[in-house]
Amino acid sequence: MSNEFPHTSKLYEALASQKAPGNHTLKPVYENDLRQAAALLQTKAGESNFGLLFGHKLRDDDDRATSVPLNFGSKSSMSYNASEMLDNEARKRLFLLKKAYSNCEIQAMYKGSTRHPSKALIKSVPLWTTFERYAKSFNITDFDTFIDQVQARFYFEEYEIPRVLADQFDGMPMSSPIVRVPGALGLLEGELEPDDGTFSEQSNTQASYLVESKNNVVHVKITQDLLDDSSPAIIDKLRKGVVEGINRSYERCMLDGDDTVPHMDADTAAGSAKLYSKAWKGLRKRAFDNEVVVGGEEIVFDHNDTPSKDMFSGLLKRLKCQGADKTDLVYILGCSSTHDLVSGAIPELFTAFAFGSIASNRSGIAPPVFGIQVVESQYVREDLLATGKAAAVPATTLTYALLVQKSRFMNWTRQATRVFASPSLPSSDQMLMSGKARHVFDGTPQSVIERSVVMARNVRTV
Repeated sequence: MSNEFPHTSKLYEALASQKAPGNHTLKPVYENDLRQAAALLQTKAGESNFGLLFGHKLRDDDDRATSVPLNFGSKSSMSYNASEMLDNEARKRLFLLKKAYSNCEIQAMYKGSTRHPSKALIKSVPLWTTFERYAKSFNITDFDTFIDQVQARFYFEEYEIPRVLADQFDGMPMSSPIVRVPGALGLLEGELEPDDGTFSEQSNTQASYLVESKNNVVHVKITQDLLDDSSPAIIDKLRKGVVEGINRSYERCMLDGDDTVPHMDADTAAGSAKLYSKAWKGLRKRAFDNEVVVGGEEIVFDHNDTPSKDMFSGLLKRLKCQGADKTDLVYILGCSSTHDLVSGAIPELFTAFAFGSIASNRSGIAPPVFGIQVVESQYVREDLLATGKAAAVPATTLTYALLVQKSRFMNWTRQATRVFASPSLPSSDQMLMSGKARHVFDGTPQSVIERSVVMARNVRTV
């Protein structure tokens, strides 16, 4: 530091040794500097209140105002007129003290990975010993008065339940943007054959389906005001928020996705082409497509009631033998249907699990139904028509329920989520952050013999 200010080397010596020059030995050396600075700020707080000298992020006595610290590195030093200006030596001494404190704060930022370190964190860094030694030369003992005080150290966010739907399905990396998944239809089975029987071959029918990754992108603009005024580290929060934004759109498309034109939901069909729910076919669309192949209400059936035991058994029955392995199945419900399940609104199911370690009235966790796991998603729409599709202006209280065979679907990933941050033009005073993933949720196309997803529509929420 002395190399930066060779003319202040004697000040450093005095500060470091806490000894006053000449006849000031054993007394605070520069105590009067604080009084001069306090006078410039027109404060009655006294020389010990360094919050007004070094600056708070927010003033303790008024959370709407910020203090104005003296700029000890400037010759003007916030003076109101030339006669009130700090003399050069006092200004240099206060600048060095302020710089020592700033070094402590920077070290604490790195140690705690935060832009706003706490008082305890600042006092715990190695440089605090040096600063404390300097401060004694100014007769400072009350350090709490000038440590940065930030009232809020956390953010609130719009409420959402945990997104666990995608975790129910296996994942597979993609070696190219489009992957052909090979397969075969038909099962080999032994035949009764006598000793003189003739060779009769059996074979499988070759089949395949294409998986095409889709870009999933989130952009956010970060203004300098947001960076300056935020309590916790806003960059870290927005980085996580960008990733979460990609996950939200992915789960929504898993349920409501439809890449046909127009989209099955009238309100989405009229929406922006950038809506990710137009990227690929979700589970609800696959159920509708299979209904057309099978005909009637074989796969998609009209429940026309609140959730009940009949609804769950109807879903399982329609899955036929593909529902034999209960560990390979999952019920997907909206929030209202799940609440009915755990609150006893479906008494014929509630009594079946009301006792024991997994009882929902003890844990609050949605219990399995007929041995099948239940997954709750806030993106299961509860504003649909009786047809199971949305109107142009949704205003109903109807929802749907799905039963899915998990092994028939997969999370395909071409590029894992990446986050980029870059400064914008200097004049715009902002940063840009983007997140991008290339992925798709896809699986075996449904046919008459493929019943991997079935749906109950017209399910009432009230």
